[in-house]
Amino acid sequence: MVDITAPGDRKPLVALTGATGFIGQYLLKELPKRGFRLRVLLRRPTIMPEGCASVLIGDLARPHNMAVGLAGVDAVIHTAGIASTMSGTARGRLPPL
Repeated sequence: MVDITAPGDRKPLVALTGATGFIGQYLLKELPKRGFRLRVLLRRPTIMPEGCASVLIGDLARPHNMAVGLAGVDAVIHTAGIASTMSGTARGRLPPL
């Protein structure tokens, strides 16, 4: 990763899904060190993760508030998944396109 900010520049705002997952936790720690501000999507907002500029409370399965939550972001890093579609059972699989 590269620090893309120059002195005096506005830090880019990145929307991060999956911030409590394996990859998301790493990005949550590393991206602020590289000059990024983070807005994280949380399904269960028990605490605001350290290093976040803001939090969007929502669920990818019900994306009615995503447009508002993504307003003003410079980039999106999507590391979340919908767990029921990854169950491995035939019932949990998405239909083919």
